[in-house]
Amino acid sequence: MGQSVQESVGQSVQESVGQSVQESVGQSVQEQDGIEAIRTAARDLVAMDLLELHGGNVSVRLDEGDMLITRHHVNKSVPTADDIVRTSIDEDDEFTNMASSAWLIHRAIYQRTDAKAIVHAHGQLTVTLSFFYDAVEPIDENGIMILGRSVPVVAAPELMGWNLAAGPIADALVDNKVVIEKWHGTFAKGVDLVDALHKTRSMEFSAGQIIRLAQLRPLMPEPRFPPTKVSEWLGGVYRPGIRRNTL
Repeated sequence: MGQSVQESVGQSVQESVGQSVQESVGQSVQEQDGIEAIRTAARDLVAMDLLELHGGNVSVRLDEGDMLITRHHVNKSVPTADDIVRTSIDEDDEFTNMASSAWLIHRAIYQRTDAKAIVHAHGQLTVTLSFFYDAVEPIDENGIMILGRSVPVVAAPELMGWNLAAGPIADALVDNKVVIEKWHGTFAKGVDLVDALHKTRSMEFSAGQIIRLAQLRPLMPEPRFPPTKVSEWLGGVYRPGIRRNTL
């Protein structure tokens, strides 16, 4: 007599669990969590129209002096665990050549800043502004709150030579949350990938406000900008747990 449905289901579950265990052998919980966080962030970036399918890169810092980073030219809309590599932050190893083409920028950021995670995206409106400015100043309240008064723009000295700007990009992220690489995209640091993605999306939103205001200004009344005085407390009123504004 053939297997019962219950036996068949049980066998399938065992095989699935066995495969999952085999795939994660040798990986710490931190590494497994990092891989899943990168996969989620990559999908979100594509869904938010902040990346082409094969563009950009995402990474997280690991405790052992390594980083997890997306491989070169992988499809970010359907990333798998095999699309992510672990490589050293401080030196080349056997996996370095598999990593994203912007691996040197990620290395430099981890070496020089407190970043726990990095998102490199290609937001269309942000890139457009970089043609005109060497620093972008958010004009909307949320952009100022999340990004600060000014976001630096750094230019690589050669076309498609983004790693040549690794040092200046990392230096700019010491005291800033996001830096724009001119003509190219953004690098955002965060305490985790959700934080870095939040800042990336905020930059694109703020870029949109600047562009829309420029488009509408000839057609609309003179705009009113936010006050320069900053409230002492987030939201304007103190309560336990509310942070003090630091602008």
